[in-house]
Amino acid sequence: MGNWLEIQNRILNEEDLIAEFDIETITPTRIGGYNAAPYSLRLNLSSDINAKSLKGVWRWWARTAIVGVFNGKIDYEKANTYLSKIFGGAKKDKRSSSFRLIVSNIELSRISRGLAEYKYNEYRRVPRIKLLLMGRRGESVEEERRGVINEGSRFKVSIYGERDNYKVNFALSSFLLSSIFGGIGSITKRAFGSVRISSFKPGNINIDGEINSIINSLENKSFSAEELEKTLKELCSKTIEYARTFISKEMKEKFIETSKYSKKENEIPIVPSLSNIKINVIECRDFNLIDIGEVVLKQSWKKRLKMSIQEEGGELHTWILGLPRRHLLRGQRGFGYAIKERNGKYNFNVRRLSSIGIRCFKAKNNRNFIILFGLLSKDWPIENLYHLGERPVRSINIRPVKNINIRQCPGVNGSSLEKVFDVAFSEVSNLIRERLGVRQ
Repeated sequence: MGNWLEIQNRILNEEDLIAEFDIETITPTRIGGYNAAPYSLRLNLSSDINAKSLKGVWRWWARTAIVGVFNGKIDYEKANTYLSKIFGGAKKDKRSSSFRLIVSNIELSRISRGLAEYKYNEYRRVPRIKLLLMGRRGESVEEERRGVINEGSRFKVSIYGERDNYKVNFALSSFLLSSIFGGIGSITKRAFGSVRISSFKPGNINIDGEINSIINSLENKSFSAEELEKTLKELCSKTIEYARTFISKEMKEKFIETSKYSKKENEIPIVPSLSNIKINVIECRDFNLIDIGEVVLKQSWKKRLKMSIQEEGGELHTWILGLPRRHLLRGQRGFGYAIKERNGKYNFNVRRLSSIGIRCFKAKNNRNFIILFGLLSKDWPIENLYHLGERPVRSINIRPVKNINIRQCPGVNGSSLEKVFDVAFSEVSNLIRERLGVRQ
C-alpha cells in the first residue's frame, strides 16, 4: 500500500498521455470557494485553479457539441446519455470517464502580492465586482482582494486517457473550446478568467491533422480579427464533426439528415447548441474589464440611444444578458426583471446565464481581441418573465416582456426571443467597438 500520490501516479502511468497544455491567464480570474468567496481570512485558505472545475467547463462545451450533432433538437437529459460515454456519468449512470485531467505547475500571482493599490481600485470599479462588494465591509472586502488571480498566472493541464482516435479528437477539440469560450473561475461571460494556450504538446498518439492545425494556429499564428473569427468557426464545426463520429461509433448509430433532426432556418435549439453559435471577433486596444462590464448594462444602452437615465427602459430587453437583474429604489421597492410565481408574487432571484458571452484572446503578435459569442436557446422562462419599471407618477409599470416592443425595432409589435437576442448581440458588439475597438 502507498499513499494517495503514489496511487495516483501509478494510475497515470497505466494510462496514456494524450496532450499537455501550458496555459496563461490574460485577464483577472476570480475562483469562488469557501462561502462563495475566493479567499477565507478565517481559514487562511484560497481557492485555486483545480481539475474539477476545469472538467466541468469542458463537459459543458462538449455537451453543446453533442446537442449540435442533433441541430439543437435534443435536451440535456438526452445529450447527457451520450456525454456520459466519454466523460463519465453521475447519479444513476456511474460509469467512469475515458479521460483524466490533471492540473500542475501552478504559478499564481495575486493582488495582495505586489500588485499596486491603484490596480485593485480599478478592479473594484468593474460592475459585477461592485455588485459583489455591495454592503460588504472589512474582512469580507479583504477576502475579495486576496482571492483575485492576476493576469500572467500560469499552470499546466495534462490529459490522460484512452487512445481511440475518434475519442481523442473530440476530447481535444472540446477542451480547446472550453478554454477559449469557457475560461476558468466565475464571471467568465464578462471576460474574467480568459486564458491563452502558450504551449501544446501532444502525446504519442494520432491526432487528426485538422484539429492539430487549428491548435497550432491558435498557439502560434499572428491573427487578424477576420482570420481569428474564421478559425474559431472552423473549430466549432470540427468539434461537432468529431462528436458525430464519436456517437456513431459508440452507439452504432448512423446520422442521416432525417426530418427529425435536420436543421430548419431560424429554428431555435432546445438548449445551447454549438450548431447555432454566433461569433464576432473585434480587435481591441486592451482588456478593460470596466468597459466590458458596462456594455451589458441598461444605462449604457440608454446613453448610446440618447435616452435619459431616468426614462423607463422596458423596451431595452437586457434580460437576455442574464438574470437576476434588479435594482432597489426608495427602500425595498424592486425594479427590473422577475418571474411571476403561481401565487402571484414576483421572484427577482431566478438565475439564468446570459445567452451572450464576452471573452478575450491574445494572439502571438500580442494583438488583443474580444470574442463576442452567442448561444440562443428556448430554455428561457419568457412566458412568466415580467419587467417591473417605474412610471413618472411613481407607480410600478408591470408588463410581460413578450408583450413589450423593442425600441430598436420601431413598427414591430411585441418581442420574440430571436429578435431580442439579435438586437442585444448588435448593441453589445457596437458598444465594444466604440469603447475598446482599435481605430481603423
